[in-house]
Amino acid sequence: MKIICFGLLAGLLLPLASVSTAAPHIAMRGIVNVPGLQLAVVGIDQNLRVVHQGDHFEDRSKSGEQLAVTVTEIDFASETVRLRINDEDYIKHLPTPDRPATAPSWIHLYQIPFDHVLELYEHISSRTILLHPNVSQASFTCAQVWSNQPPTSSEITDCLAKWCNEQGISVLEDGDVFVQILPTDIKDTAILSAAKLPAGPKPAAPGMIDFEGLRCSDVLGIYGQLLDRQRKGNSPVSGRISRFCTPHPLAKAQTIYAIETLLRWGGNKITLNDDHTFSVNDP
Repeated sequence: MKIICFGLLAGLLLPLASVSTAAPHIAMRGIVNVPGLQLAVVGIDQNLRVVHQGDHFEDRSKSGEQLAVTVTEIDFASETVRLRINDEDYIKHLPTPDRPATAPSWIHLYQIPFDHVLELYEHISSRTILLHPNVSQASFTCAQVWSNQPPTSSEITDCLAKWCNEQGISVLEDGDVFVQILPTDIKDTAILSAAKLPAGPKPAAPGMIDFEGLRCSDVLGIYGQLLDRQRKGNSPVSGRISRFCTPHPLAKAQTIYAIETLLRWGGNKITLNDDHTFSVNDP
């Protein structure tokens, strides 16, 4: 099972004593207790991590001190995690929401950064997210309980999609591989054509693509290599890629489709020319 790695949670340090370093600031940020996915989300100073019972890893405090962290226990019922950090024990918990004592599954997330919610969605749905640059990335808080029976993966992702809808964000499945996430006020302009892509072999190594934050102009070289075409012209290329990370292997045609979608969302028009070249934003 893939371990989702989270980052970027602001931490506060206690005042430094003259002869000792400050204790790390630790905060519980979530519990996920569903079939096949049991984890806690914990903030340690600057970093937000998904952890499993028995995990051992090294982290770094806000002051730069090396931290040796062991997850000694996760109590899902009480939403409590016990950590041992540099030979000191810490216990942190979330306020346990009301739920039936016999409930088999639940998710409780509190102020999780939006990009980490996307990682969770990808992990559960086994889809690659295409994120529109105009999506507002608010922090995520939700508590969902399944009282009768464990939820299916689609029921879990529906819970996350419902929260997105409440924030004016639409989650649109695109074929069997992609999900497009874009502002609800432009969802009617979405082009959902992935199901029509030709079948083809997938690359040998998964997770090869990570275009998060890149300028659209920076991906044109890779796009040309995939097409086996040279770019013609030098018109300016606008926009940035908000997020395109591949948690699973993509076929060549799927990768091309994803890049074209992200370039279009950046305000760029792509033309495939008869002389086996391609143009971007040419008159």
